[in-house]
Amino acid sequence: MMEGFIMVILKNSLRECREAAHINQKELAAQIGIARETLGKLERGDNQNPCYRLVYEVASYFGKPVEEIFQYEDAGE
Repeated sequence: MMEGFIMVILKNSLRECREAAHINQKELAAQIGIARETLGKLERGDNQNPCYRLVYEVASYFGKPVEEIFQYEDAGE
């Protein structure tokens, strides 16, 4: 590990928000203009560096600030 470099991972509550809104991945992806596969990767945490437009569109859809859905956490060592 590089000295002084802190490993962080992007966590999200996207699935919980989506399920609370009673919408599936395909419907949400269509609403925000992305592929369902892209949304699935984001939801699973496979995309650790999403563009701001994407996270903003997701948060806007749910009427929440970005920070309420997406959070960085220390990955530990």
